[in-house]
Amino acid sequence: MSDRSPNSEPSLKARVKPLEIVVLSAIVSVFAGVVVMLGTRAWVTALIAFGIAFIAVLVVFATLALTVKPDDDEIAEIAAEHAQLQQQREAAAQAGEAAAPEHPADEGPLPGAHS
Repeated sequence: MSDRSPNSEPSLKARVKPLEIVVLSAIVSVFAGVVVMLGTRAWVTALIAFGIAFIAVLVVFATLALTVKPDDDEIAEIAAEHAQLQQQREAAAQAGEAAAPEHPADEGPLPGAHS
């Protein structure tokens, strides 16, 4: 199990991941901009191609990063945080406090909603 609390800083790997995605997107976008610049000799068209490529590649890389299955360390960390949250909810329930629902759907129907 992980002894990190939910308020502690994320690991270096987790902090660098967004930077990796942005840098790779920028590299691919510069390549696209250069190709367009060499083909058209128009700076404006090259900058537009750079911008479109940057946004498109950034979205694709970020989406692919979300599809990666977590490794054993991340699974253990998630389980530890979940167990800690459950303990907090149980302690709040024993103290007579209203614990926050686990999911917004657990709150019941919205006010004014017809069922």
